[in-house]
Amino acid sequence: MVRNIFKIINFEKQIALQTLFDADLSPQQIIEDLCFHLQTTIDIHNDLVIFDEIQACSNALTSLKYFCEDMPELVLCSADILLLWPILLYSEEALKKLDTLP
Repeated sequence: MVRNIFKIINFEKQIALQTLFDADLSPQQIIEDLCFHLQTTIDIHNDLVIFDEIQACSNALTSLKYFCEDMPELVLCSADILLLWPILLYSEEALKKLDTLP
């Protein structure tokens, strides 16, 4: 039986997880490191991963590009009340890959 599981990473509440994005922005490595530190598994074909308060970790924000390019099968969402402004200022290309909810 396939289960869809939400995995929420809150970068303000789980500050130690920010360091996982310092050494390597490879999606595979990040997922492995998150699984280890959270003592769980992430099924990239069935789970929904949510990066909450992503503004607290600039490398996590940068990693979204690599998740999109290198691991498109993973459903990854990011949440931040101010998320849109840095992206608007950062890159028009990033906006082309951004989906927002109304």
